[in-house]
Amino acid sequence: MGVDIIIPSRSQPDQDQFLKHSLASIASQDTSLAGHIRVLLCLDQGASVPSLPHGLGFDLVVLHAFGSGQVAALNAGIAEIRAEFVAFLEDDDQWHPSFLRLALQTLKTAQKSPTDLVMVSSTQLERNPDGSVVRVNDYATPSGWLLSNATLKQIGSFDASYRFHLDSEWLGRAAESGVRRFHLVEATAPIADHHLSQVRPWLYRVRMQSNQTCQLVRHSLPLPLVQRLVHPQSGMSSIARDPKLLARSRQERQRLMERFSRVPW
Repeated sequence: MGVDIIIPSRSQPDQDQFLKHSLASIASQDTSLAGHIRVLLCLDQGASVPSLPHGLGFDLVVLHAFGSGQVAALNAGIAEIRAEFVAFLEDDDQWHPSFLRLALQTLKTAQKSPTDLVMVSSTQLERNPDGSVVRVNDYATPSGWLLSNATLKQIGSFDASYRFHLDSEWLGRAAESGVRRFHLVEATAPIADHHLSQVRPWLYRVRMQSNQTCQLVRHSLPLPLVQRLVHPQSGMSSIARDPKLLARSRQERQRLMERFSRVPW
């Protein structure tokens, strides 16, 4: 049993620092997978190879995509998957040391056969560059995804026509195909729908916008297992300050509505 971890990355001023922390968070995982983790660092077209730390304790493969942007980098990694399980981690995000262990436990408990279509996602703790907490984000970005290779092969790669909502489009196809998703939430999070609608509307949306294919699973920790960095170079920050990118985001959301009758969460 092994895990291939895809990290999409692009050249920008803080790339080396981001990767230092994201790779360190993989190295700190408290699993029994020593020697069975491979990281695929996927650079978009034209990106130079960043300065990388040594002695991380896992295989690190650097790949170059044939196109620019996050989708091209992600799909370059997907084309090289060999392990039984696949995870994603954006270069500016980090995992709690227990993420892989808890996600794998959840996935293997749910998976009835090697061809069973299952995946795990996670809530995320958003932080500013100074470490201060912004909020808990309940949406399942790929940095909290762990899935079987069989599931990834069934659903396929990311749609290159999407720039900002590629994850929602992929989740929409997964729900259509009957993929059972288990969304990891903090120990104190509500999980009953009537409580969710009252106090955690985004988490309620995860349940409802998944076309009823997503089940909430509490873990034992008080905070989310994924830490997401909020910074000016991120896609969401770019949308907020650029009217053209905001228009592109809205167009993609409209396409999702036309395709799935909802924006998949």
